[in-house]
Amino acid sequence: MSNPIHFTKVILQDSFFAPRQQVNREVTIPSQLEILHKTGRITAFDHIGHWNPKDFFTPHRFWDSDVAKWAEAAAYSIHTHYNKQLDDALDTIAATLARSQMADGYVNSHYQSIGVHKRLTNLTHAHELYCAGHLLEAAVAHKQATGKDNLLKVMRKYMVFVDDKIRGSKRLGRAYDGHQEIELALVRLFKLDGNKRWLNLAKHFIDVRGQGRSALGHNPGHELLHDWDREARARGENPKDYWAKTYAYAQAHAPVREQTEIVGHAVRAVYMFTAVSDLAALTGDTSLLAAAERVWDHMVARRTYVTGGLGVAAANEGFTNDYDLPNENAYAETCASIGAVYWAQRMLNITGNGKYADMIELQLYNNIPAGISLDGTQYFYENPLASNGSHVRQDWFDCACCPPNVARLFASLGNYVASADKTGIQVHLYAASQITVADHGLELELSGNYPWDGRIKLKLTLTASRKFELSLRIPAWCAGHAVSVNGKRIPAAQLPVKDGYVSIEREWSTDDVVALNLPMPVRTVHANPMVKADAGKVALQRGPIVYCLEACDNVGNELHRVRLKPDQPISAVHDTDLLGGVTALRVPAQVDRNDGWGADLYRATPAKADEVEVIAVPYAVWCNRQPGAMQVWVRA
Repeated sequence: MSNPIHFTKVILQDSFFAPRQQVNREVTIPSQLEILHKTGRITAFDHIGHWNPKDFFTPHRFWDSDVAKWAEAAAYSIHTHYNKQLDDALDTIAATLARSQMADGYVNSHYQSIGVHKRLTNLTHAHELYCAGHLLEAAVAHKQATGKDNLLKVMRKYMVFVDDKIRGSKRLGRAYDGHQEIELALVRLFKLDGNKRWLNLAKHFIDVRGQGRSALGHNPGHELLHDWDREARARGENPKDYWAKTYAYAQAHAPVREQTEIVGHAVRAVYMFTAVSDLAALTGDTSLLAAAERVWDHMVARRTYVTGGLGVAAANEGFTNDYDLPNENAYAETCASIGAVYWAQRMLNITGNGKYADMIELQLYNNIPAGISLDGTQYFYENPLASNGSHVRQDWFDCACCPPNVARLFASLGNYVASADKTGIQVHLYAASQITVADHGLELELSGNYPWDGRIKLKLTLTASRKFELSLRIPAWCAGHAVSVNGKRIPAAQLPVKDGYVSIEREWSTDDVVALNLPMPVRTVHANPMVKADAGKVALQRGPIVYCLEACDNVGNELHRVRLKPDQPISAVHDTDLLGGVTALRVPAQVDRNDGWGADLYRATPAKADEVEVIAVPYAVWCNRQPGAMQVWVRA
């Protein structure tokens, strides 16, 4: 079991993440605060008791979570780069919540506005516990960043209310929350203060899921349409507001320990299994760990896009069937990828298996950065793998879960670079950075131009010479690697790859230098033949970067006419002036000609083709120029 090196001890200095962190800090987080005020999300708490359907400040059932995720992002940001305006804004939010908190501890802008008699009557749909969980995560982050407990006091009192009402009730004690989040937040609170009450409550929410009839009389495994519609109308609510029609949608179709497949709403699933992994680590529950491993393997083998995207359908914001991975209609919500990073890190900490770090890398270099513009002001909710040019980023969303989620992840990116345990240090990502490992008296400097170049150097500075293991991840995409210490090559036979890592154990001294070379030829990726959407097509990948074609670089919006010739040499050219500085690919191809067809719609002979060279750019930066068509999978 290893522990991540805290992001405050990791200073990113690379050309990929460091600029994004700066934009996040200087542009994204301040601009999101303005939007939260403008849209009434923060001031909604001050309008409690004065709700009106026509009021500008009508609080939505999940608005509180938007404020919470922003607060968490701001806390992380000021932890590394102090900003008085953000510090004051967090104090204002804490004071606002304290003002609106009821005597019994409850705080929720939606239910306190429309009538507290409706609270805890619709845990399956209403996002009460989801909002509570995000507010709790923000409170923990705020305490850790500033030492202040003004927000944490509010949330501890709220958690006492939740515990008393849920576990202390025969009826609600059988209920589960529809959108998982509070479980992993309670684990964070337990880690902060050591109170097992929070750990037991988190465990309760996992254990109750899929167990017999719920508090509202539902029978897991059966369709819910009629029950849910009837109950919604009884509450005076519109049943059309609720998408979930099956228990699988909220991962309540079976007890968690018996689940074998990734199903339902993608964000809910990965958030839940993040908590499951946490609980497995803290309690030693091997049945929970086994379930997390089974479901993870199923997700990666059959329901994950090549870019890391998760979730296929807009109808359930989630998964459908095995190998159903359409491109233009892909949902691949940004939040789902962020949740996958959280889950992967927990599994990596427990098992030490590099396949989980591979997923972290895939998400951080592809699907997640695609979710926000390079200038930090516009966002994708969905991340399709093909577009006719109509899919563009937005300034904000009515359901704005993704923007502050990206902000909190970018503000804490250092969390995913390396970890440590009593045996030594494990390096997972190779972004140029300065890493402080206090327990080992070590400063580790990573240098290089990753992800554009696979040549990495690691320089060690130690307070005193000491023996420990330095473990380096060998990514799954890498077909060959080379390692040397102080200029002396270590033969591969002496340094076997185990669970995706090579481990060097020796007496280390100050100024020791490890060189790692991860060759980065361009790879043509083929999908499993069961994936109908990708039949006869290939995707291009170099190192951890997945590429796409954009209309502005190639044949306009008619990218369907392009056929790659991947058997011919593909050149990789780094351009510091292109899209913030990226390595683009120049790919031999053919473009079907549409001349000479006249009025014919069909004919017996195929179209003639022109020999061309097309340009492929990283998927992570697409749609940062003019809108236009895009494709990841291209005919070959």
